[in-house]
Amino acid sequence: SRSRFRRADVGARLRRVVCRGRRPHRHTRGEPFARQARAYERLYFSFYQNTLPLYEGQYPMFGHAQWMPIKVVWDYAYYWGVLCQFFFQKRLTDVALFGRLAEPLAACAALNRDVQLLLRRAAGTGVGATSTEFVDQCALPWFAEMNRGLRDVLDDAALQRRIEGNAAMLRELAAQIGQRVRAEHPAALHGLTSLAGLEATLTPDLLHAA
Repeated sequence: SRSRFRRADVGARLRRVVCRGRRPHRHTRGEPFARQARAYERLYFSFYQNTLPLYEGQYPMFGHAQWMPIKVVWDYAYYWGVLCQFFFQKRLTDVALFGRLAEPLAACAALNRDVQLLLRRAAGTGVGATSTEFVDQCALPWFAEMNRGLRDVLDDAALQRRIEGNAAMLRELAAQIGQRVRAEHPAALHGLTSLAGLEATLTPDLLHAA
């Protein structure tokens, strides 16, 4: 149930993960650390708040034959392309880096919220219909490369460039998803401001295997 994913629980889990890496020592030196604690807590909650839309209200569409495979591609692209980057690069407590990336991160969060709602509207209460086939997401070159790249070791500048590049890719992916939905459910895009004005280039077709 949703009550099992309370903010405090998620924050505590993230604190345990982060503290295995770069543990602040201000408290042991008798220095004030309230400001840093508030900054870290905002980061913890932001990860929770930006992950929750992947699941909140989405369970009815989890078995949809047409839109669920696309949701899986989007969810992984957002997770690997943005959130996981900070974990694998050991930057979960790098407040300065989060500050420099505030604009693309906020744009990605807005896109994620709107894409989730878009797919939920497109799926409705049905289960969909599509040809019986195996969707091999590893056949998407950009998708496989995003997963492989999690093992890269990046400096601050390279990590910033990667996340900015991934943000641009997510805009294109969102535009392509929007184009697919618009063809069948044009009203589903109503009020989704982050998707307004996005035009898919289809070069490459990021969804050709989904």
